[in-house]
Amino acid sequence: MIHLCYISRGFCMSDEQERRRETRYKLRNTITAQIKPAGLGGMFAKPVNIMVINVSPKGVGIHSKEAPPGGSDAKVKVTVLGLGNNRTFSGKIKHLNIIQSGYMFGIELDLPKHESLISYFKSCEAEFDIR
Repeated sequence: MIHLCYISRGFCMSDEQERRRETRYKLRNTITAQIKPAGLGGMFAKPVNIMVINVSPKGVGIHSKEAPPGGSDAKVKVTVLGLGNNRTFSGKIKHLNIIQSGYMFGIELDLPKHESLISYFKSCEAEFDIR
């Protein structure tokens, strides 16, 4: 599960330690992404622009001015745009909150067991603010 209000207070650890402790990394630079509903309906839907604000081994924390498609627990496709190579992940929206400047929520991504999302973002030279 992703809890948006938590920021890592640890050090750089191996992927296995990150998975166990559920470390979250706050991104120093904003990474843009887009989400669409999963399935056939998503092919024709207008993508919603989002900003990735933090990353955990299993998912991402998001800020958006528009409501996410389908609301809480909806299955979505996430295309990461701000890292150069537009990679698409599938996942599920969690912890949807309405705030003054829009929406905050987490997306728990369906990742292969051997893959860490933090390693992916680091390999794309995302800047992390580790506290």
